[in-house]
Amino acid sequence: MTAFWGRMVRVRAGLAGALGLEWSSTDVSGRPEGMRLAANIKLTDAAEPDTATVQVWNPEAGALAILRSKNTSVMIEAGYLEGGPSLLFVGDVEPDGAASRRDGPDIIVEAKLADSRLAFHGARLYEEFAGPVRTSDLLRRLATAMGLPTPTLPQDMQDLTYGRGYAVSGLARRALDAICRDAGVRWLVQQGQMVVSKIGAPAIGVASVPVWVTPDTGLVGSPTREERGVGFVSLLNPMLRPRGLALLGAADLGGIYLIKAVEHRLDSAGGDFYSEVHAVTMEAAA
Repeated sequence: MTAFWGRMVRVRAGLAGALGLEWSSTDVSGRPEGMRLAANIKLTDAAEPDTATVQVWNPEAGALAILRSKNTSVMIEAGYLEGGPSLLFVGDVEPDGAASRRDGPDIIVEAKLADSRLAFHGARLYEEFAGPVRTSDLLRRLATAMGLPTPTLPQDMQDLTYGRGYAVSGLARRALDAICRDAGVRWLVQQGQMVVSKIGAPAIGVASVPVWVTPDTGLVGSPTREERGVGFVSLLNPMLRPRGLALLGAADLGGIYLIKAVEHRLDSAGGDFYSEVHAVTMEAAA
């Protein structure tokens, strides 16, 4: 369990591609002498933005103004002294989503975030594709229209050919829903990246092997049986991500599960530092 000692949290905020603010819960040597930072991060496998709330205690003057600036992006990293922090979330500050409050002698600045919010709600495409055009071509073009990097597609994906062409008109996400449904795949956005996977299968790049979850690797308490799978709590583990696999070592509910949702709750000052997971059996995921 020594790998789970020494909490580390780091938050960065600023315009994409520009130097911004950085807050850390530890000093350069890893001692817990930095700022108090906390976050609640909700990740799902749905084609909706992941969300997070981040709190910073007693930041420098001007921090609230930067968080309230248009197109400000926030990156949240967390982990342990052994191994260092890992990326948990990247997102945009929601409109009117930054505020400050006083708690005794402290000033707490809080920001509500959404992963690729503008890509979901603002990206539109009006384009006619001459035939023949393939599913893979359409997915890559829609990712570009949403301002996202080109996704890696499953090699065994059903890459359909639209011989008469294809027309897209309106929200890019709606076209993605239809095209993915035809091809038997699903899409979501994680950390600013489009992820495409076959229905019932883990996503490329999320987890090539299952994350081993036992009391020795961070499992807290006992797993609970859910309608199509299982729920469990682990010490904070950045490897637990939607569309990834968890290999649960438990007497009654052991086995491999496909992760559907993860909630990371973290506080560098001794509060929560957990990952709550909801997952389904491989049979239910198919």
